[in-house]
Amino acid sequence: MHYAVWFARLVLGGIFTFFGLNMFFRFVEPPAEMPAAALAFLDALTATGFMHQLRSIVELASGLMILTGIGTPLGLTLLAPVMVHIVLYHHYLDTNGLPFTYFLVGLHLFLAYAYGSAFRGMLNPTAKPRWVKRRRLRR
Repeated sequence: MHYAVWFARLVLGGIFTFFGLNMFFRFVEPPAEMPAAALAFLDALTATGFMHQLRSIVELASGLMILTGIGTPLGLTLLAPVMVHIVLYHHYLDTNGLPFTYFLVGLHLFLAYAYGSAFRGMLNPTAKPRWVKRRRLRR
């Protein structure tokens, strides 16, 4: 199982590092033909002036964390909203990349499961701030 985690980290981290760098170096250009709704959505993101850059920085930082293994749980957490964005975009606006999207989601979920103990505190429904004193049970 160690090799499966290593392989998933290599693939997922490499993909998001590559596409995070794509914003700055333009390895891959967007397709010439896109559905009208997808084009309108991407134009709206471009018009904000910051969304593409923000997404790319998060992809790059998360990809490097996952790829290097330094802060993998944090990288997976930061990458979760990006994954939701990718899934919803390909599910509703442009279905061409749907199989690849589900492959990425599978890798992401597998790594989240593999590093599950790191998320224990974040998923604790009764988590308290460090300055709140715990009540003692009286007998």
